[in-house]
Amino acid sequence: MKRERLAGGWEIGKYTSHYISSIDQHKTFHEHFHNITQLEPNVILFTFLDDNGNEQLKLSASELDKCAKCVASHLINSCGVKVGDRVILLCNPGYDFIVSFFGCMYSGAIAVPCYPPMTEKHTRKLFEIGNDCNVENLILSHDFYKIIKNDINELEKEFGRTGLNWISLGDVNMNSNPEWNPPKLDRNSICFLQYTSGLYL
Repeated sequence: MKRERLAGGWEIGKYTSHYISSIDQHKTFHEHFHNITQLEPNVILFTFLDDNGNEQLKLSASELDKCAKCVASHLINSCGVKVGDRVILLCNPGYDFIVSFFGCMYSGAIAVPCYPPMTEKHTRKLFEIGNDCNVENLILSHDFYKIIKNDINELEKEFGRTGLNWISLGDVNMNSNPEWNPPKLDRNSICFLQYTSGLYL
């Protein structure tokens, strides 16, 4: 069967029909994805390129599964995140965003993707979204966390609340082997909240 590569490095081939048919066997996407990691742990899901198109990093199913468990464990055990809690993602596109998103999914938290507030418009939108979804936890790319860590108190004033968990992805131990208990979700559980650009101008 012909194999095709999609954006992000996902390959479609002889296992595609099995992946698709297995969706109906699982209640949630994280159960379906975890099943894929058991069937094909070494399949490459994402390939990351630099600005010149040179390959920098590949992420296999088993690697993403492990990273997601590490992020989920940190959210649950270090931050007290519960099923249904909102977690804002302020991550660079690529590896940081993907492992954070899957980590939220593995913890049962609801991911809320946002642009890092590097402009006035994005900063204003972040505060509006954070207040609207009652955010208590934020995951940040480590380089962005270093930029804003000294301004966290001022940022929390804009959110109208203190004691938020500002989680640097660089502080999550991706080499650990945490125990992972799948969250109790069903087909109607919310996976993520996506705020459209048209709502906050």
